[in-house]
Amino acid sequence: MPFNTLIIKAAVAAAIVVTGATQSAKGVESDEKRPVVTMDDLPRHTYVINAEPSELIRGGEDFDQLMAEMKADLTADLETYDIQDATTRRAYLDLLIMIGWLENDHKAIKTFGEQARELEQHPPTKMLMGIVSKAYFEGYAKGGRVGRDEFERVFAETLRGELDALPRDQIESILRTRVMQTRTLDRDIILDSVKTSLDPLAVKAGDEIAMPLASGILQSRYVLEDGIKLAKLAAPVYEAWLADGESIEAADIWEERTAELDAGTSATPVVIAVWDTGIDTSLFEGQLWTNNDEIAGNDIDDDGNGFVDDVHGIAFDIDHRPTTGDLYPLDDLTGDVDQLLHFTAASIDLKSGVDSPRVAELQNHVLGLRGEDRVTFIFDMTLLSNHTHGTHVAGIAAAGNPFARLLPVRETFRVEPKPTHVPTLDEWQRRGEAARDVGAYLRDADARVVNMSWRIGRPAIEAILAATGGEPDAEKRQALSHELFDAFSGGVLDAITNSPDILFVAGAGNEGNDVDFSEYVPAGLRAPNLVTVGAVDHRGQPTTFTSFGKNVTLYADGYTVNSVVPGGEEIELSGTSMAAPQVANLAGKMLAIDPSLSPEQVIALITEAATPMEGHEGRLLIHPANTLKLVRQRK
Repeated sequence: MPFNTLIIKAAVAAAIVVTGATQSAKGVESDEKRPVVTMDDLPRHTYVINAEPSELIRGGEDFDQLMAEMKADLTADLETYDIQDATTRRAYLDLLIMIGWLENDHKAIKTFGEQARELEQHPPTKMLMGIVSKAYFEGYAKGGRVGRDEFERVFAETLRGELDALPRDQIESILRTRVMQTRTLDRDIILDSVKTSLDPLAVKAGDEIAMPLASGILQSRYVLEDGIKLAKLAAPVYEAWLADGESIEAADIWEERTAELDAGTSATPVVIAVWDTGIDTSLFEGQLWTNNDEIAGNDIDDDGNGFVDDVHGIAFDIDHRPTTGDLYPLDDLTGDVDQLLHFTAASIDLKSGVDSPRVAELQNHVLGLRGEDRVTFIFDMTLLSNHTHGTHVAGIAAAGNPFARLLPVRETFRVEPKPTHVPTLDEWQRRGEAARDVGAYLRDADARVVNMSWRIGRPAIEAILAATGGEPDAEKRQALSHELFDAFSGGVLDAITNSPDILFVAGAGNEGNDVDFSEYVPAGLRAPNLVTVGAVDHRGQPTTFTSFGKNVTLYADGYTVNSVVPGGEEIELSGTSMAAPQVANLAGKMLAIDPSLSPEQVIALITEAATPMEGHEGRLLIHPANTLKLVRQRK
């Protein structure tokens, strides 16, 4: 992603530092420390700053003061709290590593780096952790005193040796991505991004800024001072290593697991609801649920159910009231749809390590953006993502199943170039009631499966309240976030538990965190008819982004999954948003074959046919072909 997106996310992240993962931190004595079970248990830190973030990141006494205060808080928290979440603890360590670089403290970098590596969940990423700093220290020790040329020679030689010892098939896509990302690491872009993104947040925060914004400032300073330097030192070594070896294409485990239903199969139509951002219904002729009591296009609620023109499904506007329209609106879009869609595909190439011509086009475009143009571009990309998301999900949910009958439930998630809307209790209560209405509608429509590839966390509400200046007092802000979140989450849970004959399928999330620790809805909810799905790649290994948790046992393909977007073009997207509908798809096929199956039976059969994920005890990879065999045998 463009670096400015990264620092915006850091500034308004739904966490004290970064959201977490599932493993307990090693070496923690829980009886000596205060347990941190969810993000809500973490302490809130605020900082008084005497300059705008765009000035602070240039360095000087004011930044040094902020960094010293953050260092003291981060260190004290690690000593005081038993943070029972590996990725959250890792995030603390990452910030301390950045501080180590800024203070030229090699011992701190090594110590915190080793601790962070022990907590990393993604094996290929873990292999690569620390090798650049190791090469830097080796170059500094053996060549630094001789001169720059000797330093770079020793650095490159050491780094290359580290890479040669690692399995090529597991790390080459990561290295390709890093090389491509280095092209857009530019000081002027970072300075401009902070000015247009973090400065306004600091103004809204008033006298004190919270830790998320402070960490955005720290990360930006680190990248300016050390991150760019390290990336540009490593990139030529990565490029040479990639060029010297033969690319190894990873085996795709999903080809042999695929199972489709033939139109001639003895089966029953099954209603699959896609609770998302809308569907381009014109692409799914013959696969749509139809409300025969409604007349299309007459602007009348013919059947008196509270929804106008709900011939194929329902929609809610930005205020969570019933509206019409199949797709998430693009009224505020300023860019060209085709170009933005092209850039969306390019961003997936970039994340996947595919150095395509469209990646170069995207990077050149990003490099040319400044000020508000950059903010507008990110806003446009987010709008288009919402516009296309539901259709892409629906295509996955219905693939290979002529008996699927799609029912869209369109949400209009709020998107702003910069956060200005202050969440209110009335709004979130209305949102909870809308969720209950969705449940009732789906029951009346005889839906059997509902895909929910979205998530909302309580800490995100707290972060938005901080970013918008909605509640300046930290304790009151925390309490208000609970009130708003509970009003909404209660509605979603009611929609699920009051619909025992419907299977609800949730995407775990794309933040590499623990769905319980981060208080996610619906991913962190518990119900016998709810299953939460994580994402793996083509080899069946966890993606770098997938969230997980105690209730996330089933994993499906969520890496560069092909499907349609509005208008009919096919593109590849990645995310647990793409993994969840793989399970919804499988459930739809199972119920088409045997409509008598209950949600609990569907989950049990999918689990029985699933295979263990190598190296990850307790996690299972779905196996659609074997699952359908079990269903037919049972029937």
